[in-house]
Amino acid sequence: MVIVRIYKMNIPNDPKVYIGSTTQKDLKKRLAGHRSNGDTSADAYFSEEGWDDVIMTELETCLYEDRLIREQYWMDKQNPDDLINIKRAKRKDRSRSRD
Repeated sequence: MVIVRIYKMNIPNDPKVYIGSTTQKDLKKRLAGHRSNGDTSADAYFSEEGWDDVIMTELETCLYEDRLIREQYWMDKQNPDDLINIKRAKRKDRSRSRD
């Protein structure tokens, strides 16, 4: 059983927020990965704004197979204008018939 941490990243007094998930137990390691990789919308935003004040907060833990649903749940709770994420975590069900 793989446990995933759903987290948010933000800078105090800045309404922008990024929602993500990781299997890493230490969120500080995930934050370091964001800082060094530069391959997500969060990396681009926080590189521009400055990494020094970025806070990473664990929102919940869940099973790996539930991670996209739970990540999307937290994304949907944010003001869309303040969400740094550019992609949905969970795609809409495409198995429904199209009329």
